[in-house]
Amino acid sequence: MEVGSGATMQPIIQAMDGPGINNFIALTAAVIALLSVIVALGVYIRTERRERRVEKSSAYLNLEVQSSETFRYQAENALVMAKFQLPERPADVPGPDHAGWETTQSFYFQCLNLFEVCSNFRRHAIVSPEVFASWVTWFHEILQDWYFRSIWRSELRANYTLDVRNIFDAGVEIYERESDPARREREFFSAVAYLFGGCRVVGEWLDHLETVPVIPSDWRRRQIIGRPGPRYREVPAEARLQTEGIPPVTLDLRWNGPEDVPLAAGFASRVISQGVDYISHGEIQTGLSPDGRSWADNLPALYLADFSDLKDRDLLVARTPDKAIAAVAILAWEETPRMRFAVIEDLVVDPALRSAGVGARVLEALFARVQGRGVAWVFLESGLRNERAHAFFRRHGFAEVSHVFARRLDDQAAGGGVPDRSSGTEPPRGKATPKAGRGRAGRRTSAKPDRALSPRP
Repeated sequence: MEVGSGATMQPIIQAMDGPGINNFIALTAAVIALLSVIVALGVYIRTERRERRVEKSSAYLNLEVQSSETFRYQAENALVMAKFQLPERPADVPGPDHAGWETTQSFYFQCLNLFEVCSNFRRHAIVSPEVFASWVTWFHEILQDWYFRSIWRSELRANYTLDVRNIFDAGVEIYERESDPARREREFFSAVAYLFGGCRVVGEWLDHLETVPVIPSDWRRRQIIGRPGPRYREVPAEARLQTEGIPPVTLDLRWNGPEDVPLAAGFASRVISQGVDYISHGEIQTGLSPDGRSWADNLPALYLADFSDLKDRDLLVARTPDKAIAAVAILAWEETPRMRFAVIEDLVVDPALRSAGVGARVLEALFARVQGRGVAWVFLESGLRNERAHAFFRRHGFAEVSHVFARRLDDQAAGGGVPDRSSGTEPPRGKATPKAGRGRAGRRTSAKPDRALSPRP
């Protein structure tokens, strides 16, 4: 029989025509079909996502373009609207025939139209929480106008969606109830965060305004296409990029200068009296605040007396090159039978030098002095509501280790008691202080928050 003849190939052909081969071919065809469907589905999903991103980008771009036009309108009519965009109604507000009334109202309609679109975009995840939080800052700026608050309910509110109504209903109510500007701002951000599902980005926006990208010193040699950019994190003030255009301030630091005492006391009393967030239990204990809600009438004299007592205490004064005081701090030395420790009693920074690294520089000098004496622990306290200062201290290694409770007994007898949180007048909570009675009489064994990092008055 010849090799390759028909008789030889017939068994092979019969085997190939068997059910096993047919099943294999069918299975292969099914797998190919399934893979084709998966590939087609993947291409479809990827295309849809890309188109969705394009749509979102286009929608947000249009929103930004319209906001630029609104800013242009505001700039062109700034003089006409000036008296209508003050925090409080001026005594010399123009009459009803003045163009400012209608022009400013038109500006508010433009802003609210954009706010409505932006809020809707956030609801549908077209804009990110970070972008929306930056718009909430604009929402708050509009709320600061007396004219807006006066016409919101009567002339503006009915024209907008539920989200916008809720946002500005809450904002106007906060302004009517709360007198402190810093507390108003923080409560407004908290309210908007709640309205949008407890958004942490909005709720914590004011605490993270100084968070910036960390750029390595050799970044020019790291430009590789496709590599992700730097992560965002909180860094020491000296390492921050100056995103707000405020360059780092050159400081002259001096300890315990006798001639510095009256000027430092006047500076501290002037800065901290701009608000009540600074008040904590140390101020109540030493009579700087009679009730935890307000400052003593003779605050400058009391601070002068405190700063003049430098026994076992050090006064640090930081000055700018033009000899102006930028910050002051009081560092107290304490000792118990078992340990020695330091207490930052006061740390006050000029509010005009926010984000310039002054608070961090002063804090570093305090740490160096404490370590130079071989002391391991440093304590401070901060007012209950001064959350911006709390964030500053946490960034520099402090941690909350206790709560301070207070009860005024004569208020209880009169039916008053210690006010609760809802009233906005509860006694402040400390960060960490020595136990009551361990300090010297008349000594504040506590530290105050950095006013440069506190909400603006």
